[in-house]
Amino acid sequence: MSNLLKYHFILTCSLVLLASESNATHNRAGEITVVQIDEYTIRATINTYTKESSQAADRDSISIDWGDGTMSKVKRINGSGNTIGNNVKKNIYVAEHIYPGRGTFTIGFLDPNRIENILNIDYPNSVNIPFYIETTISLLNTNFQGRNNTVQLLQAPIDFACIKQRFVHNPGAYDIDGDSISYEFISPLLDKGTPVPNYILPSLVNPGINNQITLNPITGTIVWESPQKEGEYNICFVIKEFRNGRLISSTIRDMQILVLPDCKNNLAPIIESIQDTCVVAGSLIQIPIKVFDPNSSGPGSKYKVEFNGSAFNVLPQANHTFPSIYFSTEQQGILSWQTTCDLISPNPYEVTIKATDDFLDSIGLSTLKVIRIKVVGPAPNDFQVFRKDSGNLLLWKNPYTCQSTNLFKGFSIWKRVQPTPFVIDTCNTTLPASIYKKIYYLTLAKQDSQYYFLDKEILQSNCYRVQAEFAKTTNSGFPYNFVGSIASDEQCIDDKNDRPLLKNIDVVSTDLQIGRA
Repeated sequence: MSNLLKYHFILTCSLVLLASESNATHNRAGEITVVQIDEYTIRATINTYTKESSQAADRDSISIDWGDGTMSKVKRINGSGNTIGNNVKKNIYVAEHIYPGRGTFTIGFLDPNRIENILNIDYPNSVNIPFYIETTISLLNTNFQGRNNTVQLLQAPIDFACIKQRFVHNPGAYDIDGDSISYEFISPLLDKGTPVPNYILPSLVNPGINNQITLNPITGTIVWESPQKEGEYNICFVIKEFRNGRLISSTIRDMQILVLPDCKNNLAPIIESIQDTCVVAGSLIQIPIKVFDPNSSGPGSKYKVEFNGSAFNVLPQANHTFPSIYFSTEQQGILSWQTTCDLISPNPYEVTIKATDDFLDSIGLSTLKVIRIKVVGPAPNDFQVFRKDSGNLLLWKNPYTCQSTNLFKGFSIWKRVQPTPFVIDTCNTTLPASIYKKIYYLTLAKQDSQYYFLDKEILQSNCYRVQAEFAKTTNSGFPYNFVGSIASDEQCIDDKNDRPLLKNIDVVSTDLQIGRA
């Protein structure tokens, strides 16, 4: 027998023995999130969700691999763990670490056992398979590139579905730095770079045309249409974070879905509201929400409504009018949010609404709706263009509505030769490079009640727009993660070329006979 086969034989025997000694079950779900404290120091938070009845396998401390050749023992900070019902306990471990320098590091946590009988992980041997999660982070130059904080996941990775009914989940990922994020399914892991054996997507358990699972790569919404066999499943996905097109972190979440047995005639609650929207900073947004349960009586006829998402994790935060109780009748409420200029961001904020019925007391069928709200900067006002001997003079109102926020960096000037019917999209404020040319960036020139810019490069016909620019700032004052406001109205001016126009003339030498310009 080769050394490799001997190793796998010994490892398998050890895991089986350990599983039998620890009530044969433990890990359900988890993830690692990271905050960069300074140039080389991070704070990692490891959240695990375990089977509460497996007391022999409880971990008051764990080991974390920092990805630089060192490991630490980390104590649990939430006592003996938080009971969240249905034999699930949440454990939180927090530790700080100083790296020897900048670089990209993979932070990992491994624990010997998953729970037993996961239907889509080497069934029926999942209890013998280790549970492993990791997060990879690049430490940036904080002076020039800003700090790098991984996404925070606001929705718990434990959820419930029902046979032959639609299941929807969203992790509620929020990036405080305003970086772009994307999602993709991956296989769960048993160690770094090692997928668990015999993993299949939940949709391949009793597969068929009515059993499909998808993950939206932009919003992170998971839709399973629809489970065909009761039991416990695990799915795993990675959330990638990009800044200026560069991948700077990736967070793996391993989550569990419990598919309940036949829910009979029970139907999930229904949420009615708007889809994604955009709001100009400084406006009060009020979104009507209606929730009701189609079951008139019996188990599953009452429901509760829960709100989460990044819109509730900023200041000022969003608010809603739904109390934290179970309802038996239709409820209508309002989601309200008084936005400010400090909330301007290149990415939308999310509001996650979850309505869950009481089919099995504290759990049941649920409906989830995600509303994405983008807060955009207002357009510069009173934009005008005047013909001067030295060029075209652009003027717009001072003060600008959002110039007091630390995010405001100045104005960009955009130009084209002829007028265009291009319509500004409030939810996409980018001015296409194929239509406009950016001729100046981050001007703050002003006098009295007006900002101004002088364009000396005159064409026969000139059309302009002005756009405010916003960005976060590093400790040394370097901006990153720019986003433009709504652009001003387009203003055009024609030059008749019927009089001399003084351009950029430099005198090289002076002489009555041979002077040169």
